[in-house]
Amino acid sequence: MINVNFNSEDHLYIQIVRSIINQIASGNLKSGDKLPSRRNLAKHLDVSLNTVVNAYNQLLDEGYIVSMERSGYFIDQLAPDMIPTYHDADSIPPTPPNIPNNKEYRYDFHYSNRDLSNLNINQFLQSAPQSLESSIHHGKEKQGVYELRVSIAKYLRQYRGVATHPENIIITGGHWESLAIINSLLEDPLYAVEDPGYYHSQTEIPSINIPIDKYGFSVAGLEKTEANIAITTPNHQFPTGIIMGLRRRQRLLKWAYEKNHRYIIENDYYNEFRLNRNTVPSLTSLDQNERVILLGSFRQSLGSIFRLSYLVLPNHLIERVYQSKVKIPSISTFEQYLISQFLDSDYFTKYINSLRTNYRRKEKRVIETLKKSKIPITIHEAGAGLYFVITFDGDIPDESVISQRLKKTNIRFESVNQYSEVKLDQNSKSYILGYGGLSIDEIEPAIQYLLDIFH
Repeated sequence: MINVNFNSEDHLYIQIVRSIINQIASGNLKSGDKLPSRRNLAKHLDVSLNTVVNAYNQLLDEGYIVSMERSGYFIDQLAPDMIPTYHDADSIPPTPPNIPNNKEYRYDFHYSNRDLSNLNINQFLQSAPQSLESSIHHGKEKQGVYELRVSIAKYLRQYRGVATHPENIIITGGHWESLAIINSLLEDPLYAVEDPGYYHSQTEIPSINIPIDKYGFSVAGLEKTEANIAITTPNHQFPTGIIMGLRRRQRLLKWAYEKNHRYIIENDYYNEFRLNRNTVPSLTSLDQNERVILLGSFRQSLGSIFRLSYLVLPNHLIERVYQSKVKIPSISTFEQYLISQFLDSDYFTKYINSLRTNYRRKEKRVIETLKKSKIPITIHEAGAGLYFVITFDGDIPDESVISQRLKKTNIRFESVNQYSEVKLDQNSKSYILGYGGLSIDEIEPAIQYLLDIFH
């Protein structure tokens, strides 16, 4: 007879189902075995007949048993070793054994970390009802919600000096989705990427690495290749922070203008965040022949809350989007309306200004702490973003030793060489120090703890 150790957490019929399945899996009930009648099992388990009826019906639906008219219920022809077993809730460990703590690092100096403590969540809550209503009644638009594209066009004019029309903007689900759309629009693309840089090790796109020089992306190096697409970060080269000068920008544009199939993809990942001086106008704002594609997002101001990105395409490429029926993944319209209202609000400018003030304070504390160190350090391009590169001027342990020490002490701190295809000796002592995600109070102890690793 079938026995069940009932608990108070689950429905009785579900517990009967799980008990029978476990007995099939363990071999106690074999293919062809007959089950007790519903009435007899109900009496044996001291439950209602309806409870057993529900249990048998569930087992029939899932295919564990079969019903034979006037004969009863039988275990179907099953492979016991392929049947999952059920456990009591108390026997399941609270967390799997190999899952790390929520706080993965003791100190995290990664360049992408952001501090969103200044963000007033109520601003989004106030906009949520209207955004939800708008999304319910919204008709599908291939390029994304028109209201958001209008908001982005205004934003680009104010913060990036880019005069564009909402019709030239496409809303995407993230950076790599944007790149995939671009890739589908271009003919036989061969990408030239910065080295060191964000794209140096990406296998998704056919690429050639162009070593940067003291002015940033090397157009001289680009001109020696067969590449027809250049991906660059001119306003804050990643990871060095170098800002491309006007002469270099003009030379890069001239390269693109020389042949019809050449384009420049401007990854404007740092957009409005330039702390000590005014923001630098984007390369797109200088383009007169429609050869620059702008790739942007709001990750700097909103972190990873929204993974939405956007593209600004020249007219002829927008036409190609529809002519070739390029597939653009749909993004939550609720999210799009929410961001649109956020960008259009008076709060947005105040929020950006508060972020800049907060990050200026953090950068000042970082620099003060570094200068107090007994280790000679050169700081590169401070004030240009939410991280900077530091170079250890004296002798330090080998890069592999430093990597082992960082891992042992649970600190994330990356070298410039990690973003370079060609590992250069001059980069072996250079590291990317991101301070955006550190609280103001933990900056000094975090950096002091970090610097001890380099002794």
